[in-house]
Amino acid sequence: MTSRRSVLLVILAFLVNAGLLLVREKQVTGDLWNFPVDDAWIHMTFARNLAFGLGFGVNPGESVAASTSVVWALWLAFLHRAFAGFGMRAVVFAVKGSGVLLAILAIVGAMHLLKRFISNDTDRAVAGLLLITSYPLAWGALSGMEVTLCAACAIWALEYQLSACGESPGPRDREISIACWSLAFLARPENFLLVCLALLIFLVQERENRLRLAGRLLVIASLCVVPFVLFHAEIAGQPFPHTFTSKMTPRALPRAIVEMPAPEAVRAVAGSFLEHLRVGAEFLFLENPFVGLLYLAAPFLAWKTGAGRSVPPALFAGMTMAWVALPLLAVSVGVLTGTMFYTVHHGRYIPQTILMAAFCGIAAFYRFWNASGRSRWIVLPLLFSLVFALDRESELAGDHARECDTIRRIHVSLGKWLNALPKGLTVAINDIGGMAYFGGQRLIDLEGLASPETNSWRRQGRIDLFLERARPDLLIIFPGWFPEIASRPEIFRPIFIRTVEENITGGGNVKAVYRMPWSRGLPATWPPLPPSDLPTEVPVPPLLERHE
Repeated sequence: MTSRRSVLLVILAFLVNAGLLLVREKQVTGDLWNFPVDDAWIHMTFARNLAFGLGFGVNPGESVAASTSVVWALWLAFLHRAFAGFGMRAVVFAVKGSGVLLAILAIVGAMHLLKRFISNDTDRAVAGLLLITSYPLAWGALSGMEVTLCAACAIWALEYQLSACGESPGPRDREISIACWSLAFLARPENFLLVCLALLIFLVQERENRLRLAGRLLVIASLCVVPFVLFHAEIAGQPFPHTFTSKMTPRALPRAIVEMPAPEAVRAVAGSFLEHLRVGAEFLFLENPFVGLLYLAAPFLAWKTGAGRSVPPALFAGMTMAWVALPLLAVSVGVLTGTMFYTVHHGRYIPQTILMAAFCGIAAFYRFWNASGRSRWIVLPLLFSLVFALDRESELAGDHARECDTIRRIHVSLGKWLNALPKGLTVAINDIGGMAYFGGQRLIDLEGLASPETNSWRRQGRIDLFLERARPDLLIIFPGWFPEIASRPEIFRPIFIRTVEENITGGGNVKAVYRMPWSRGLPATWPPLPPSDLPTEVPVPPLLERHE
């Protein structure tokens, strides 16, 4: 098998997997124009508004720092400008298609990485199959999220970093690596830690022109980092998106320091990052147990083969960085935000760390296997791993289809229903994706991403008091999220309830629409809930009047 054929084989396996997801999506929803998470429609809303001159935000004319992946939103804005004239389906097709192409780019980069440690083409093809089954890459490609963008940037950043640290570095490998790491930072801001580690490794490696190299690399990184910081400082008054502060739980270090006595704060934060470590490792094992074992065994296997002595120090440092990335980012996010669901939605926040972890485990294993005589016993765990992966990918295809169906039946359908109401309403909601993209009304985000003024009320468990002050015309929420609403039926009166049998995307099976005594401009009779399919044209709302 030639080197090119091994790459094509792995790409073909990925495309077959993605095709399986699309077939199941078509069977369950009736079409292919869906996303499995509502957050994809948040990105689409930012992109649509930016593309049509309505600002960078959820509500037209109101810019907010609620996008955790600015570069992905910018890319989707370009796709809106390029394809909106061909209709709504063309835009969704372009978004999904770009996700698939970015996944292929990540696979090509991963195969380049594997070639550094696995010379046999057949072995490399098997290793590539193991790698792409360590993370639900097909799901990420079709999710409408930044998943495969983040993965591709990180994989190629690592490839150029290892090339720069090897025996035959390219003339600009270090600069390209830092550029890719910086793009990975724009895709997921927590990757800033990896930018810093890569810079440190390069500067320690350089002995003669360290200051000159530092200047060049810092300029490249600054081209991404500085605009990001200035943009958020201008809009949010802080150097990062509102998302980070809005999603902070009491276990987050910044909140724990302020809200708890020191001993309780230490216990809360320690529990948070230990939980993130656990779920990160658990995710890798659940996707592919064999690869999970290889990841944990990688330090031992590297020690047994003398990698620390035989591999150039900078190259060994780069591999160590790739191995450490999974626990490092898990702990960092756990400490700073304390989020409860680090691996939610098939690990959409961690594709880069999972794929790098899998690469380290697989590379260390093949090095050890070759050094120990290429024993044939390895065929059994490899076969088990690939059979397990087939079953897991089939399960993911079913999950993807049900998730797409849930999002369209709840969020897309309710968004279209809002658009059928008289214009100029203010609606408080706790999911700003599909209802923002299709609703055409001004929204208040009770989760605080786009409306950070709600955060303090939500944390006190008194969002009802905030609503009495803000006086929206309608309220649409998962009732279980806000028991204070359910406890006051004299104020918050349900109009109707949208129910699904199973909501595996999270949030609850019931979405309720409420009116309040102060509600104004509502119709005498409510329009029926429309079909959940996409409209023909991209919905472009006018600038909305803001009612203080």
